[in-house]
Amino acid sequence: MILYLALIGDGSGSSAGVIEKIEAQVESFKKKVNIVCVMFSTTKKVEKVSSQIIYESIYSKNRIFQRIKMFHLFDIYTKLYPNANVLIRYPLSDLLFLIYLMKNKNRKIYVERQTIETTEIISDHRLISYLKVLLEIIFYNFTKRYIKHEIAVTSEIARHLSKYRNKNTISIIPNGVRSIISSDDIKKPSKDYIDICYIGNIANWSGLDILIKAFEDINFKIDDRNIILNIIGEGVKLEKLKNIAMHSKFRNNIIFWGKLEGSNKYKVLLNMDIGVASLNPKKRGLKEGSNLKNREYCLFGIPFIKVDYDSEFDSISECKNFYKNVRNNNDDIIFSITQLLKNVEIYPEIRMQMKEYARKKLSWDSKIDKYMNIIQS
Repeated sequence: MILYLALIGDGSGSSAGVIEKIEAQVESFKKKVNIVCVMFSTTKKVEKVSSQIIYESIYSKNRIFQRIKMFHLFDIYTKLYPNANVLIRYPLSDLLFLIYLMKNKNRKIYVERQTIETTEIISDHRLISYLKVLLEIIFYNFTKRYIKHEIAVTSEIARHLSKYRNKNTISIIPNGVRSIISSDDIKKPSKDYIDICYIGNIANWSGLDILIKAFEDINFKIDDRNIILNIIGEGVKLEKLKNIAMHSKFRNNIIFWGKLEGSNKYKVLLNMDIGVASLNPKKRGLKEGSNLKNREYCLFGIPFIKVDYDSEFDSISECKNFYKNVRNNNDDIIFSITQLLKNVEIYPEIRMQMKEYARKKLSWDSKIDKYMNIIQS
């Protein structure tokens, strides 16, 4: 049995993607093992999306009280399932996490790592962020002793962890995606314009301001076809981006869909021609990614442009027509998008190949056995 504990934030921005990821992950886990998943939200009212997951609010105006409440609930659920292996989405190290781990030193505890916290957190240059990193550096030296194994989504994160713990206690399992569409669904409708989309957290590393400028330089047109830029998601930079769009003479070519989930999101994605990954990942402090958006683009047969390295695309020869790596300059962005459009026009089977690759290699169903091998060892 597995007890999966995950802090999900407030459900907006990057948290929305986290929630979808965990829900899909749990669905696949349940096909293999008995699992209880508890998500901890910082909002007053928690929207209960999946009947397979327990949702708990740790709302407080004081962040310290939030963490106290969260680890109190960690204790309750850990005692409630005394025979379960515990899988935790890494909550940052501090005294509270250390106390929880020490109380449960005889339990098998596994941790999922999505980023290198010491670089990503301080990317916003806030004082509170520097304090979090200081606590992380101090307390990880102690918390790591009570963690049996850490699962990183990229080799870059794994290399970082290997500086502090035995390499044999670190594994790499990239993020997955829920396989939810049929082969017929990826046929794109005929139209005289180009739908380009960005989906996910709108943060300082999204680089959507770069994309808008690139499209403005070509009057939002490629080969006399208008470009419609579809932005799906929320985040701390959303209002700033809306302001940029509002002052663009091509404002009518930019659509903000807001937060979309489930079938509403899928209906929009089915019409998209090209996807865009984060274009400024260096602001996140990472060179390698395992982005959910790229996996969703692949699932829906949407060729995409990206900047950072992704082991499940860049090192796989069969994926070479699925994406283009771009540099952060306007000419390269436009050239790469144009090439992708021409490729799928000449070879429409590329979209089907993307969908099949996503189903076989990127779906959570294809990855859960790796988790089970680690947890059952």
